[in-house]
Amino acid sequence: MARIKDVAKLAGVSTSTVSLVLNNKGYVSTATRAKVEAAVKALHYVPSEVGRNLSLNRTNLIGVIIPDVAHPFFAALLHEIEIALYDYGYKTMICSTGEKKNAELAFLEMLRRHTMDGLIIGAHALHIENYQHIDLPVIAFDRYLCDEIPIVRADHHQGGQMAAEALLRRHPRHVVQITGSPTVHTTAHEHEDIFATC
Repeated sequence: MARIKDVAKLAGVSTSTVSLVLNNKGYVSTATRAKVEAAVKALHYVPSEVGRNLSLNRTNLIGVIIPDVAHPFFAALLHEIEIALYDYGYKTMICSTGEKKNAELAFLEMLRRHTMDGLIIGAHALHIENYQHIDLPVIAFDRYLCDEIPIVRADHHQGGQMAAEALLRRHPRHVVQITGSPTVHTTAHEHEDIFATC
């Protein structure tokens, strides 16, 4: 398998010039660029994704933490996230936390070590302190982690109100409301509170 040094040797240029051409950075004359591109083609050279990412200080990987990939809601959500990330040039790394101790912490550590570019968190079991003062690209999906981390969420207030109104139109006699765990800090509890007051 050809290396960048082989391309440089065949083109008669330095490896840094080859790197400039491959990454489309800096000034390279048209003639030099043509020689490098011809050498790449002749050697069937495929740039190392790891090397390129190191030089650009990025991985093009986004981690997505969800409770269970088999759950229909999270499977559908993951499908849409993966499509959207792909459109922006990112690949998705999935962490399904169910039945796995410390899986969430492992992903957070991967982000800290820059082995991924960001995290979308749709489930969390870690203590909130793990997320406080984190100066890294993290987005929470329908979960409150800390004031520094933005949340993408549904309008649970309106959802609860709509559900309650639909039920009341049927004139129920005995209503039972099943709620989620109060220990999970999720904005989804809003629809339960609104539903209970209607």
